[in-house]
Amino acid sequence: MARALTEPQADTERFWEDMRARLADFALTLHPGKTRLIEFGRHAARKRRARGLGKPETFNFLGFTHISGHSRRGEFQLKRKSRSDRVRARLQAVKEELRRRMHETIDEQGAWLRRMVMGFNAYHAVPTNAVTLSDFRHNVADLWRRTLRRRGQKGAVTWDRMTVLTNRWLPRPRITHPWPDKRFAVKYPMWEPGAEIPPAGICAGARSNACLYRDSYADGPGIGNVFFGLRQPRCANVTCPLQAVFLCLVEAGSR
Repeated sequence: MARALTEPQADTERFWEDMRARLADFALTLHPGKTRLIEFGRHAARKRRARGLGKPETFNFLGFTHISGHSRRGEFQLKRKSRSDRVRARLQAVKEELRRRMHETIDEQGAWLRRMVMGFNAYHAVPTNAVTLSDFRHNVADLWRRTLRRRGQKGAVTWDRMTVLTNRWLPRPRITHPWPDKRFAVKYPMWEPGAEIPPAGICAGARSNACLYRDSYADGPGIGNVFFGLRQPRCANVTCPLQAVFLCLVEAGSR
């Protein structure tokens, strides 16, 4: 399963045709029921509204439904929500396992449910998915309550008692994964101009104050003006680390 994001629409359609042609060289084809072009992104809602269409389409990837939404400030925001069919399947599996464990002690059942909920949250605790986490915890508690009620005829298990058991055994939902841009900035600190994380504090030997990051080979063959410093070079009015690498290399090659 793969997702390809391209812009503008003409590039998307050309990519689609090239992909079909490439697969045809190996006697392969794209599944018509699993391949589609959708309008998605920052301007999708505005463009579809201008054409009298509804909200942008969504797509599923890696267990999440990706939604073209907006934040509380009205800005574009990519929202991820756990796939509803996967959540229902998981709850069905929990129901069957609880029935198998029906006559275990409450502590044994609670310990297993704690591990199960923690495992679910470890993957699904992404930003914009807090509602799904809360609903999953509530549904697990309800399944647990129904299982306890079927163990005997001594009395119904009230929600007051289940609230105590839930707070004791089931961890509360908490977003643990960072936003995608924060995660990417940590893995690729110089992924674009103006990245928040500066490069490593290493600098090549400088020959003069005119350009603080010029090495001794600037006038000879090889690569000159290598920039690895925390400070920005004073040559060519560079304003960001990534531009500094490019501009300094260009300047060295032109000598």
